[in-house]
Amino acid sequence: MEKIKIVTDSTADLTKALIEEYDIEVVPLTVHIGEESFRDGSLTLDEFFDRMKKSASFLQPAR
Repeated sequence: MEKIKIVTDSTADLTKALIEEYDIEVVPLTVHIGEESFRDGSLTLDEFFDRMKKSASFLQPAR
């Protein structure tokens, strides 16, 4: 019988228990904000949203 490996990217947000139970390979994605790059999961949600708010790439034009 052939073996099957489950592979997903880090945005699937699977629990550690599920990853271990099914031996899932998780490929980390890279998040780009302006000129900076971060491995998915290296920023807290607060840090992520703070950087997004301050990034010129995401600033809304004044009305």
